Amino acid sequence: MIAFLLFIFGRNSLPAQSPIEVAGSPTIVATNSGDWTSPDTWGGATPVTDDRVLIPAGITVTVNAEIATAFKSIRIQGGTLRFSNNVNTKLSVEYIVSNPTGRLEIGSSSNPIASTVTAKLFFADRGGTTPEDDHDRFAPGAVLMGPVEMRGMEKTSWTTLQIHPDAGDNNLVLDTSPIGWEAGDQLVL
Repeated sequence: MIAFLLFIFGRNSLPAQSPIEVAGSPTIVATNSGDWTSPDTWGGATPVTDDRVLIPAGITVTVNAEIATAFKSIRIQGGTLRFSNNVNTKLSVEYIVSNPTGRLEIGSSSNPIASTVTAKLFFADRGGTTPEDDHDRFAPGAVLMGPVEMRGMEKTSWTTLQIHPDAGDNNLVLDTSPIGWEAGDQLVL
């Protein structure tokens, strides 16, 4: 008689879950391109708290407001999740995943987020996932396998000083004229 003794340690003892599987089965699917807040985008009713959202191929859903509810997952399956560039926007979700053709766009080179508005993406704790469902701990967070573009208005991120300041100086002389700096911006020297 041959006996086998098998010891299984750690996370490898759990069944593998792909990043797509962690998103779970969708509870609502975008049926038309349009604004997140429009029922027409979703076939009649907008997503509700803890929905598992699916944006399929060929569909673009635009976050066009500060959405008050939080969602369990958003799966971008070949479609596009886009944030409006001219109004304040906010989206809260525990987990976002995209396949290689799914696109997340928070401003683009041709349509950056305007300097007068904010675009916010929050990864909210919606009760988490179990080790059995998500042993690699993808959630909360994002696994984005497709294109991601995030652009705001052009702003000089750094520059050099033309003249080294002395203690007590009230002015800084820069080598170049910065783009997009406004009163109230914070500088680090």
